[in-house]
Amino acid sequence: MTLDARIRNLILATAKDHVSFYLYDEVTLEDRIRRLRSAFAHEQILYSIKCNPHRAILNKIFSSGIDADAASLGEVYAASDCGVPSDHIFYSAPGKSQYSLEHALGQCILIADSLQEIQRIEELAGKRNMKVTIGVRINPDFSFTSATGSPSKFGIDEREFLNALPRLKQLQHVIIIGLHTHIRSQELDWQVLFSYYENVFALAGHIQLALGTPLLFINLGSGIGIPYTATEHEVDIDALAKKLEQLRFLRQDTLAQARVLIESGRYLAGPCGWYVTHVVDTKTSHGKRIAILQNTLNGFLRPCLEQFITQIAPAAAPREPLFYKNGSTPFYVLNEETETEEVTLYGNLCTAADLIAKDMVLPRLACGDVVVFPQAGAYSASLTPFQFSSQVPPAEIYCRREG
Repeated sequence: MTLDARIRNLILATAKDHVSFYLYDEVTLEDRIRRLRSAFAHEQILYSIKCNPHRAILNKIFSSGIDADAASLGEVYAASDCGVPSDHIFYSAPGKSQYSLEHALGQCILIADSLQEIQRIEELAGKRNMKVTIGVRINPDFSFTSATGSPSKFGIDEREFLNALPRLKQLQHVIIIGLHTHIRSQELDWQVLFSYYENVFALAGHIQLALGTPLLFINLGSGIGIPYTATEHEVDIDALAKKLEQLRFLRQDTLAQARVLIESGRYLAGPCGWYVTHVVDTKTSHGKRIAILQNTLNGFLRPCLEQFITQIAPAAAPREPLFYKNGSTPFYVLNEETETEEVTLYGNLCTAADLIAKDMVLPRLACGDVVVFPQAGAYSASLTPFQFSSQVPPAEIYCRREG
């Protein structure tokens, strides 16, 4: 990964006025939108609001014709405020409250996460004397890497749903029109994603046959990842889209009426964001060089959480969106220093857990130096506990194409 000259200059100019901030670049975001829409020209792309709900980002993404994946009633409202039609807002989350169901009904397409939730929607719709079209989230009898499923807090087990279908088809106010699956995020291998897509299409065909009516949408789920380390590479979305088009052609007789929904994951917002902070102090302690940065654990959680987890278990499995892997939060030091030093970076909170990087060889740091973390546009500000220690939170700055 490199920091191009335009972004570097933009960051340094903004850093004159802000000690810590997120910078979201519209030029980069527009490029990501264009790439994804060009590759998946015949599919409907979804953006998960939870990965970055900054209003300027939402306006840019949704004005381009991308649909909304909402995980709360608040996100349903946010998508609606940005002009997304109700039948292009998909509300999928476990444990929806009664309040959320009551207020989301008719404002979006509800994706039921359990058989009990389907019954609750039926009762609500009955009280309003209306018919409601919904999707169902299925926990399938397969995974990304095997032909067997596993227990999950998300969705209805495939067999349980099929067993319940005779009863569900008798409901008076709920009509099932769509299928949603999602097993994991942050996948970089397009062939793994395509193999998963094949399984979802087979599942959709089986469910449609049992349902006896056409499915009108299939949400393939499992969002497209982005590279966080120097050894990782972008997903080949063109190869993935080409194979998906062939798959759709093979299935066109049975699933012709279904819109195919692609979850963009962090592909859109992730690369358009950078987290920027300053060195606010340096010291030597028992022969170790230490630098203190402003707003880390309480400004950009991911590197601190990575350090916390990997010091306990260096090969820990991903727990997205909070943790990916060891070495997955690279950063740049923007100074002109040629001398290097081995240094440990901490944040300025009153806790030793506020650790960013340990024993790194870096250009010698001084107070005022700017430190930049790339790929910070998704699951960064939205996950970070800004309120901890009652400090001033980082700014969130959206830079439009015209500057």
